[in-house]
Amino acid sequence: MARGPGGEVVYMPTTIFIGDLPEGTMQEELHAMFRRFGEIEELRVTGKGFAFIQFSTKPAADNAIAAMQNVGLRGKKIRVARARQGRGRVPPETSGNGGG
Repeated sequence: MARGPGGEVVYMPTTIFIGDLPEGTMQEELHAMFRRFGEIEELRVTGKGFAFIQFSTKPAADNAIAAMQNVGLRGKKIRVARARQGRGRVPPETSGNGGG
């Protein structure tokens, strides 16, 4: 995991982590849910219950984090947070206030 000069975790300003996805969630499904926040440059579903979306701007990522936290998707509440640089890990708190 990448660290800043002071040892702090470095967050990716335009990339969000989406966790607790229902099994079988498809890229097209997430694209339809998140495209209203701005241009999606990359969307990757891992198949392990989480995904990453890179938006073209930080405000788009910020708005997606704020609006989509705990939204229901096929009966499950999803978690949305700013992605960490490096291995793409999400912070333990998922409030989206990770800086960046």
